[in-house]
Amino acid sequence: MMNPLLVKLFREARAMHESLVTADAELRRLINQTPCRETQADTAYALRETSKFADDVRKRCDELSALAQRLACVLSVAEQNTSTIRTERCSATLDIKSIATIPKQSTHPEQFAQLMEYLGVARHLWEVPNEAEVEEESERMHAIVKPHFPGLVQHLNRMMAEGKPLPPGLDLDKTYNDYRLIIRKKKGVTE
Repeated sequence: MMNPLLVKLFREARAMHESLVTADAELRRLINQTPCRETQADTAYALRETSKFADDVRKRCDELSALAQRLACVLSVAEQNTSTIRTERCSATLDIKSIATIPKQSTHPEQFAQLMEYLGVARHLWEVPNEAEVEEESERMHAIVKPHFPGLVQHLNRMMAEGKPLPPGLDLDKTYNDYRLIIRKKKGVTE
């Protein structure tokens, strides 16, 4: 049986979503038909704050889901049972990956430089002055190219799975496991 608190949370989130979808057309009409800039500013402000609230709720749900996924994986490994987890509502397959820690330019500049060189990225595209060397915020430079973390992690995971050595700048001793579940729906949360 699904935990009643989870069912209540799901129903409230669904109701909030349905309310916003229902209000969407009316809000669009009001926005398009209101010639007052002060009203438009208030509308933009209220919607920005609403969006922040909704995003915070999403982040908290994602964090709690990740925690439950990690615990399900750890329990499965501890029980030496890595088969698919089957419930009335879903099936969940363990997805455990070793992830190499990517050096940050600000904290590990030498290792970061080695990694960028290995990837073939020209130094002038990623190198920026140290923050301590920049006196004013307006003088702060931003890199033209930054590594895309998910793509880089995926590439490195593929290398490790194939038994290839990690690129220069990465430390094999600084890897960690990422515990996730691949979840497939069978029934809805409230069914």
